[in-house]
Amino acid sequence: MTQVVAEAATALSLNQDVYRALVAMDLSLADPGTTHYVNQTLLNYRLAGVDKDDDTRAHLRELSDKATELSLTFAKHVQENVNRVEVRDPAELEGLPQDYIRNHPPDEKGVITLTTDFPDMQPVMTFAANSDLRLRMFRAYNTRAYPANRELLLDLLAVRQQVATILGFASWADLATANQMMGSAAKMKNFIGHWSRLRAPAPRRNTRWSWLLHEAGSRAWRDSRAATAVIGMSNTAATPSISIRNPSVLTFLTRQWSRAYSIPQHASFM
Repeated sequence: MTQVVAEAATALSLNQDVYRALVAMDLSLADPGTTHYVNQTLLNYRLAGVDKDDDTRAHLRELSDKATELSLTFAKHVQENVNRVEVRDPAELEGLPQDYIRNHPPDEKGVITLTTDFPDMQPVMTFAANSDLRLRMFRAYNTRAYPANRELLLDLLAVRQQVATILGFASWADLATANQMMGSAAKMKNFIGHWSRLRAPAPRRNTRWSWLLHEAGSRAWRDSRAATAVIGMSNTAATPSISIRNPSVLTFLTRQWSRAYSIPQHASFM
């Protein structure tokens, strides 16, 4: 069903009749909100390739369908793969609810096994006081289906690069940020680098946020491929989206960081 919906969304985003009807709208008396919405919608259509010739649009549809198939297979592998985190010292569970601790008793060797399934993972990331346990869970959760998904990811990146090139962008990251507040991949990179640099001297009062930003800075922008992987990873249609992977999440992250370390939220990163 997801693939059917994605294919329908792609067909709509490449429908020139709909695009022409939107272009023909008279916005002279429209309020600013309506004008912005229509202009943003038209931009999204152009970013999907609606203004290209028939052959190019057909090729873009094929690439979008292939990207959808790869994304769904990638997600299926992640969903089906479960990693485990072993806890050998019960003190590492400090901060977790008592019912969680009761439901995870040690085995005959004294080892407590936690999985990356959401009911196990989320309480650890939310309540665990032990930063090393959170780090191990974070890594276990985010390496599910690796290395099985490696080739799928590389294939998906290649398809997205083809789409970006056809639409006149240097990378998928540039395409995916073209209709966002961030505006470009370069500004996104600068933003993450800015907060990564601020992270280093900050007090270690909130190691969870510190570590997340460290990971964003050190991994997301290691090279252009990584940048492409981070931006728009959840996209399954022709119109790109951002998913940290989303400007709203970045805003939330910024606010939390600012509260934790008393850093001005208006700090410039553009």
